[in-house]
Amino acid sequence: MSAAPLTVHREVKKIADTYADSMVLLVATSVMSAQPGVSWAGAVMATPGALDDLAAQGFSLDVVLDEVVVALGAVELTAATPRRGAPEQTELHRLSL
Repeated sequence: MSAAPLTVHREVKKIADTYADSMVLLVATSVMSAQPGVSWAGAVMATPGALDDLAAQGFSLDVVLDEVVVALGAVELTAATPRRGAPEQTELHRLSL
């Protein structure tokens, strides 16, 4: 008997009217990637290249250039749900990026 294939759930959040330094985005990506069940994560500024990368990972996007985009792919639905509230309440947003 073989196990059923895992379904990857994707979640995208955007933080409008916010700039984030690349180092902050790198740390956010690293922290999200280390969570159990997460298969892919990225925190990026919405640039054409970054949006192309997110689309290549299967994320549907409705964002404006230069917004902060937090994207997460997880094999467990609970892993794809922000644990500390909405993006506006996360450390990333509180840093007044």
